[in-house]
Amino acid sequence: MGKTVTVCVIDDDHLVRRTMCEALEGAGFATVEAGDGDEGLKAIERSRAHVAVIDIIMPSREGLDVIVEATRRFPQLKILAISGGGQMGPTDYLELAHQLGAHDTLAKPFRNADFVDKVKRLV
Repeated sequence: MGKTVTVCVIDDDHLVRRTMCEALEGAGFATVEAGDGDEGLKAIERSRAHVAVIDIIMPSREGLDVIVEATRRFPQLKILAISGGGQMGPTDYLELAHQLGAHDTLAKPFRNADFVDKVKRLV
């Protein structure tokens, strides 16, 4: 891949977050993790991440708000929005995420290979 690409994974579910990071690290990416939106924005800034994987449904600061803020503050950042749904369903949330600035989307549950491929395409 050339230079090391850093991916910030923002998801409130520790196990899901850790699994995504392990899949990315296995593909040669550097990762940073965050358990909520505010922590995620700080991690993006600190790490100078190239890609952010942002879960939509999170407590305290939901992913849609993080997408809007990250797009404003870090215009070079590529964003992959992920969602398992909620009241609206994953397709509706992901469509909205795309409209708000996400470069790509992926519905949970997903296969690690599909997830890593989506991230690779964003780089």
